[in-house]
Amino acid sequence: MLDAVSMLIVLIVPFIICFAMGNFWTQYNVIEVTPTVGFTQRCVARVLYASGAEGFWACSSAVNDALVDDPIAMYPFFSYAVGDRDANGLADSFTFSLQVPLETVTVASNAVDSVVRVDFLPEFWFNVSTYLFHLSMTTAPLVSVTIPNDGSNVALVHGDLNFAQTEIVVSSLYVNYTHAYTGSLFTQASLNDLINVGSLAGAYARRNQSLDFKPRSIAIGDQSLLQSQDVAAAHFTDFNDARSFQLELRMGVSQAFIQYRPNPGEVLKWGWVQFFCVAYVVHWFMRLLRGFMVKQGMVNTVAVPSNRGRRL
Repeated sequence: MLDAVSMLIVLIVPFIICFAMGNFWTQYNVIEVTPTVGFTQRCVARVLYASGAEGFWACSSAVNDALVDDPIAMYPFFSYAVGDRDANGLADSFTFSLQVPLETVTVASNAVDSVVRVDFLPEFWFNVSTYLFHLSMTTAPLVSVTIPNDGSNVALVHGDLNFAQTEIVVSSLYVNYTHAYTGSLFTQASLNDLINVGSLAGAYARRNQSLDFKPRSIAIGDQSLLQSQDVAAAHFTDFNDARSFQLELRMGVSQAFIQYRPNPGEVLKWGWVQFFCVAYVVHWFMRLLRGFMVKQGMVNTVAVPSNRGRRL
């Protein structure tokens, strides 16, 4: 009887203790992976000038041709470069250069307009492949820069592309994440939707998985700022009389920390470890208690002779 009670205590009490301590069954886990990221060559840019005028441009000749007679149309110089600092074959940085010509607003004084805000929305494809799950998507992080109206015509922005999610990924053979968000909203959006850059960026951000741009530094000044920051000459084109505004944007690709819901096998693996650690201590305590009760005569015991070593 004592053995049966002891066994029940060893089996039941560890469960109670583990549940009371919390996180007995693993609800979610986090994995750090190196993502594969690429620029889809789709982007839009919207510029607000100090005079109140606005300019819009897209990385699409069809969109720009549709706006050829619209006052909002602008024709900047645009270039981009992909970096691979660790030479592992994966892009770890993107550099975008956007140079916008400035219009003359006062003919008598030959004064030119100035840029006070830039909204730039580049689209990327993002892929992660692990033994737990596979994830693919297209995403577009919004970059917004406000420039003081003090004659500054260069903005140099450094930042990181960080993985963001609003829903935990499920690690399961029956669930995949390689089809839901691979479609590009750029190709599905109307012209008015593209011009409304903030709304288009919000549509990407509302997806369960996306990329965020987190700026680390923003420097605003004149052309000397580009030289001091060692910006490659290939990303700079001078317009007539240097009447232009230039945005130099550097995006680094960060490691992706992805939350996922473990499969039953992983849950049992971590749950069993916790149960065993507690059960071992409970079992050791029960052995001491049983020995004490027997020595003190608190339970009836019967001596059973052993046949070990007996000669026949």
